[in-house]
Order: sequence, then C-alpha cells, then structure tokens
Amino acid sequence: MPPSRSESSDRQKQVKKPYNLRSSPSKSKSSLPGSCSSSPTSSTLSMSSNDSDELSFLHLEIRTACKSVSKVKALLSNDIKQLRKASTICVELAKTRRERDNITALNQDVWVKLQAADKALQCPVCHDVIDRPFMVVECRHTYCYNCLVTWFHQCIRNRLHYREEKVPEKFKNHLEPFTKADIQMLCDGRDSILPGRFYECPMCRVFISDAPIEIPVFRDVVSAIAEALGPDVQLADQTKPADPTAPWVIFFEK
Repeated sequence: MPPSRSESSDRQKQVKKPYNLRSSPSKSKSSLPGSCSSSPTSSTLSMSSNDSDELSFLHLEIRTACKSVSKVKALLSNDIKQLRKASTICVELAKTRRERDNITALNQDVWVKLQAADKALQCPVCHDVIDRPFMVVECRHTYCYNCLVTWFHQCIRNRLHYREEKVPEKFKNHLEPFTKADIQMLCDGRDSILPGRFYECPMCRVFISDAPIEIPVFRDVVSAIAEALGPDVQLADQTKPADPTAPWVIFFEK
C-alpha cells in the first residue's frame, strides 16, 4: 500500500531539519545518567593525603619494631655471653669434681692398703700395731716388747699353778713381775721348784730357749705406717732402741 501524503511530508521535514551542534553525541554523553560532570581534583587530593598518613604510620611502626628488635638482640647477646660463661664454669667444675673423685679414690686405695698393712703388722697378743717389735728366733713370730715380757712372766705363773704344794707362800697368787732373784730361786739349782727355764711362743707354743731379737728395719716400717695412719695409733718412743740384755737377762741364762 503506498504511503499517504501526510507521512511523506513528515519524512521530508525530518530530512530537512538542520544539524544542531549542542545536541552532538559528545555533549549528550555528559548528560547521560551515571556520568561524572564534576572535576576529579578534590577526590584525588583527599586520596593522596590519606595514603601519606598511612605511610607515615607504617614508617613509625617499622621504626618502633626495629628499636624493639635491637633491644631484644642486645638482651639475647648478653644472655648468650652469660650462658657461655656458665658453660665454661660447668666444664671447669666437672673437671674439678673428676679430679677430686680421682684423688679421693686414690686416697681410699692407699688407706685400704695401709689398713691391710696395719692388720698384717698387728701383734698377735694385743691385736694392736706392734710396738718395738721383737722376733722369737725359734719360730720367727714377732710380738711387742711389752707383750713378750708380760707373756714370759705369765709362763712362770702357769708353771707355779701346777706346783701349788711346793710353792712358797710369797709366790702364791703372785701378780707382780718376777725379779731376777725370784726366777733364779724358782728355776735354777737342784732344789728348784720349777727346774729349768721354759717359755713358749704365744702362738705356736714352740719352746723358746734363746732371747728374742729386735728387728730395726721392721721397727722403722711399723713406725712409718703408724705415722701415716694418723694420731690415733699410739706407739712407744722409737728413737731409743730397746736394750736386748736388759729384760731378757732376767728370763734367760747367758
């Protein structure tokens, strides 16, 4: 169907309508909804000031953290130095303790050996360290000087005990040491109460016919061991050797 006269006239009006620069697309875009018509300078300035404040705050926190790290580092350095000193002290202390233990063990070993020697050098009669050692020649047993003298007196008493009917009154229950005259009256002569001078070894009971002899070397060894054992061990004066003829001439005939 051909267009009407009114429609064709309208089309001609639209074609002949002049172009308006104000209604150009570039200008019309600014009037579109959602477009920014104002200048962006103020917003950009506000954003840059906020960023600078944040950066300043971050720099401040970083400097504070660095100072804290420096303080912690200094404290740790001091602690490490103290730990090294303590480690050195512990090593020295352990070394000192080992040396002390070694010395203690050595002293104990020496003390045990001295005690064993002390036991080996004990007198069989008094069970103490031999004081002025004298050896019985017949059996080589060694005793204290005083122990042998006391034992020889006791041997005479034991023999008198079996001769009570012939024993004079002054020798009954005789507890005092015998004199040389007493022994001569009891043991010598035809009419003697105890014919012959008989003594026995306190240990093996062997007959003793000769006077015991002193052992100077043994005496010195005993004196040295007694000195090492301490002041609890009491010995007689070793500087004056015993006179072999003084006590034994009473018991043995020459």
